[in-house]
Amino acid sequence: MIHITNLCLAFGTRPIFDELTVTFQQDDRVGLVGRNGYGKSTLLKVIAKQQDIESGTVTIIGGKRIAYLSQEIVLNAEKPVLEHVVDGAQEYAEILYSSHAELRGHADKILRGLGLSEKLLTAPVNTLSGGWKMRVLLAQLLVQKADFYLFDEPTNHLDIVAKDWFMHFLKRADFGFLLVCHEKYFLNKLCTKIFALDTPAGKLYQGNYDAYCQRYESDALALEAAYVQQQKMIKQKKETIARFGASASRASQAQSMKKELEKLELVVPPTKKATVHIPLPPIKPCGNNVLTVKNLSARYDAHDIFSGLEFSLTRSEKIALVAPNGVGKTTLLHTIAGALKPHTGSVEFGNQVTTTLFYQEQSLILNPNLTIWEEVSQNTSGIVYTDAQIRTMLGCFLFSNDDIHKKIAVLSGGEKSRVGMIKVLLQQTNVLLLDEPTNHLDIPSKDILLKALKQYTGSILFVSHDHDFVNQLATSIIELTPYSALLYPGNYDSYLQQKEYQSRHMNGPQQETSATPAPATRVISFFEQKQIRKLEQAIDRLTKERIKLTAELEQFTYGTPEFKTRYDRLQKIDQEEPKLLQQWDEYQSKH
Repeated sequence: MIHITNLCLAFGTRPIFDELTVTFQQDDRVGLVGRNGYGKSTLLKVIAKQQDIESGTVTIIGGKRIAYLSQEIVLNAEKPVLEHVVDGAQEYAEILYSSHAELRGHADKILRGLGLSEKLLTAPVNTLSGGWKMRVLLAQLLVQKADFYLFDEPTNHLDIVAKDWFMHFLKRADFGFLLVCHEKYFLNKLCTKIFALDTPAGKLYQGNYDAYCQRYESDALALEAAYVQQQKMIKQKKETIARFGASASRASQAQSMKKELEKLELVVPPTKKATVHIPLPPIKPCGNNVLTVKNLSARYDAHDIFSGLEFSLTRSEKIALVAPNGVGKTTLLHTIAGALKPHTGSVEFGNQVTTTLFYQEQSLILNPNLTIWEEVSQNTSGIVYTDAQIRTMLGCFLFSNDDIHKKIAVLSGGEKSRVGMIKVLLQQTNVLLLDEPTNHLDIPSKDILLKALKQYTGSILFVSHDHDFVNQLATSIIELTPYSALLYPGNYDSYLQQKEYQSRHMNGPQQETSATPAPATRVISFFEQKQIRKLEQAIDRLTKERIKLTAELEQFTYGTPEFKTRYDRLQKIDQEEPKLLQQWDEYQSKH
């Protein structure tokens, strides 16, 4: 459908694309990956005909409609949100929808799925924040039902709840897309191909992001082997040329071999990824009971943000706060840190507990007039570090020798986040309160941050909208509502499974309304958490085994020993699984 042939483009002396050739079919679901500055956004602009090229062709076959979502937000309409989105699809309404009511209903469904409330649906577009405007733009494109979409970081302004909705929407969609996204979870769950811009020519890989990483590593090993072999051959030929050159009878052969070497196309060795060890400073010891929140409420302009919150945090726990935007996650972290005063209730810390808060907007915290080195070395709360220790920490977070002398004012959002996290980790406190530390970070930076926080031996209460990051770091999830803090042991996938189970077996999740603001806090003991996790792991193992056995049954003839063995095991799983689910349900029903 989209044919790109011999595409060439350079910015100054630096080539962005060089003879890039690739084809995307209408139903392809392609992740576009590559380091910052390697041309991901530029390629989308080229396809959308918003960027001129030096040579090559971009052809869209069959008159198919392409929709493009840019990172830049240009949206200043005065119309209410719903009306604006509906009007944006009028050009295609007669073709795509049977009636205006169907179009309006579809627009309403998408906007609500992206997290817009009834109040926001009727608000003028130009009164919205940048994040909400981006959602409106996304909804406007989705309502147009294009044949193929170009998405440039569409998840940037979505909270984790809206991201889940968007991911499921794309899973069910009948269109193809080219997706730039810094979230492994999206690239793994949605994409069947990866187009990597590791070089100006690019390369298309089959499979999702994990498959691409495996193939990339395999290619790198093969390239390394080819490089070693070629260098060995070059060395041998040079030695032969040196010997032959000393002989008059073989001088012509030496010259011939020398010309062969000059014409040889050299294998460029792959860039080796260093195994990073992050030397985290030791934290101060504290008691087992780290934090207790009792009947906590917060207000803004006489309106409750949340009320009646009760939960606790123990030593070494890593708990993620999950909720749609606007429920008060940032307010809660700032209240616990003492930056805001609670309206009612209390925040009690355990023995020898010390905390550090990571602010979502690092631009408000960092001094723009300082260099990276000055910002980090001058803000260690009186703790003495050697220059070598600070340099090592900066290097672990991708700041080289030259980078450390950059002014904070010229850093990107991701670079500022990395500087802020280094400062937090150097404080040696035993509790970290992290407000969206993954914002603005690309995948390599998130991997480094995740490794550091997994190494960290203290307790963490954090907010992140990155599914994979939450899944790998969290030991429990707290679902924050305006009137409760609901505890779900396990990671984010486990939380979603528990929510789905509740929905199926308990007549749907309980709805919170202003008329019934009763706290619904679930207090689960450490022993119960441990038992629940064991049950969840056992259920997960059975589910995976069932999928594997079902697939294997298709390969064997009915009645054969191989078939019978697998069929009998499936029968046992059918008996075991309901018992485990019943035990899990009994633990949950106690709270």
